[in-house]
Amino acid sequence: MAGRKSLRKELIELVNERSASDVEIVDRYVQLATTSKQLGADIRKNGTTLTVVNNGNTYLKTNPAIAELTRVSKELNNLKVFFDEKRKAKTSAHEIDESEFL
Repeated sequence: MAGRKSLRKELIELVNERSASDVEIVDRYVQLATTSKQLGADIRKNGTTLTVVNNGNTYLKTNPAIAELTRVSKELNNLKVFFDEKRKAKTSAHEIDESEFL
């Protein structure tokens, strides 16, 4: 999956590659993003409700992928804060203080 590789490359550039915990966070984010795409595809394919037949009775129930997608999205947002902080730190490290040249 090309998207997965490019996402990992982008995120790995924000962290310390020698830090096992940072690399683990990157890998977790990429896995969650992949899972999110798969859950979205399941919802698009099967809809928001599923028809269930049990003992001759037919009823509708909410697609469990919806609840799982909500949980995964929350985890992705929590990890996004980590990457936003890394991105901000990296950007500020490259900013030039113009007062040094005056």
